[in-house]
Amino acid sequence: MFTLAEVYEKVYEMGRVLGVAQDSDLYPTFSENPNIPLEGDCIYVDGSKYYYVTVERGKVTQSYESEILEDVLYPVFDSITACLARNYELTLRHKNPSADTRRIWFPKQLELLQKINEMYAEKRKAEQEEHLKISPFRS
Repeated sequence: MFTLAEVYEKVYEMGRVLGVAQDSDLYPTFSENPNIPLEGDCIYVDGSKYYYVTVERGKVTQSYESEILEDVLYPVFDSITACLARNYELTLRHKNPSADTRRIWFPKQLELLQKINEMYAEKRKAEQEEHLKISPFRS
């Protein structure tokens, strides 16, 4: 079991690989206990499990817990890379404003996830494929 300080270092190490500055808003906060903030994302460790929660307007909207750190870091970096990929897509949008934006940001997110963890990229690719079965690419 990693300590919170070790989790903190691992998160920022993975973020550096992606080029995300340590002071970026994309990172969650870290808490020594389940006293999580009233807004935003937070990682905490209780000695036997890792937790990642998202709080909006004082209510937990997403919650992940596991004895395996990678299970908790996946949603953290899924969120971070989705934001980076959408920002990348926005910089290219002027080239073809009518195209389905997912054609740019889906592969970019996979590329980013691949840099930090191959299993994360594989999991996200499967999720993207399921999403596209329900909502296929336009144009």
